[in-house]
Amino acid sequence: MYVEERMEEETYACSSHPAVIKYTTFINKYGVYIDNSQVIPSNATIAKDMVGKCPLGRPWNSQHKSIFMQSYLDSVILPAGYIKWSAATPRVDNYTFMATWNDHGPGYNVTALKDGGITKVLSDKEAKPYKSPKDVFQTPEGKFGFVSWIDKKSL
Repeated sequence: MYVEERMEEETYACSSHPAVIKYTTFINKYGVYIDNSQVIPSNATIAKDMVGKCPLGRPWNSQHKSIFMQSYLDSVILPAGYIKWSAATPRVDNYTFMATWNDHGPGYNVTALKDGGITKVLSDKEAKPYKSPKDVFQTPEGKFGFVSWIDKKSL
């Protein structure tokens, strides 16, 4: 899944999960990518009570991959960013990839993200392989550039 919404065009407040992450026989970077978006509360009336309480996400399995890139993170975001699935079943290991890159806003705290020990704060070099859908999505044979299914405005 690749989500990209230009902030000047529209702002979305959403919650979702990847309904389909296909099994592949090759190494892939499939996951959830939120780029150039706003992560804001959907209910402004309770936003003040939610400051610092909303994680960026948690892994649905240990191979979870997601990145928030160049996005506005509202103050409701948990300073540590991502969280484990649960204490008993963390679903976090060396394959788990939950990251941020070049985000901004009151909910973006690089020190807290790093100190939390789960969220990876990417450098420009580390983020480069994820900056374009063409660099992420592959054909069933593993060839990069499989983006015909993505709205052309996002490319």
